[in-house]
Amino acid sequence: MVENETDLKLKCLRADNGGEYELGEFKKFYALNGIHLERTALGAPQQNGIVARMHKILTERASSMQIHPGFSKCFWAYAVHTSSYLINPRPSSLLTFGISEEIWSGKEVILSHLRVFGCIYYVHISDHVRDKLDAKKKNTQETTSC
Repeated sequence: MVENETDLKLKCLRADNGGEYELGEFKKFYALNGIHLERTALGAPQQNGIVARMHKILTERASSMQIHPGFSKCFWAYAVHTSSYLINPRPSSLLTFGISEEIWSGKEVILSHLRVFGCIYYVHISDHVRDKLDAKKKNTQETTSC
């Protein structure tokens, strides 16, 4: 997609010897497209530079998001996903404090759908489970156990 949108060609992919990029389908793809697979030294995350730093940032943010509301560790994946989702719409000093998605697409990024991680939400109670005079929704917070 990036190659099509930018008219630039992917020439090299750097991987950490995890093995996921060594499978047959990937090797065929690299060979067909002239992409060089560069492997970093085993156990040397500093060779990944930006990727290793981003991994640390995501881990720290997810940890902070879980500690604040007192969530169980089972919400770890949601916290990491939310952390990574929030990195893209933030202003970047490299882009003169522009938002990368806006610069890339030329469209304004709308952030009104964002909520606090672990905020109060309302659950609809179906007609067939409640009586006529019962509440139609239940005010609750996310559970802290799985």
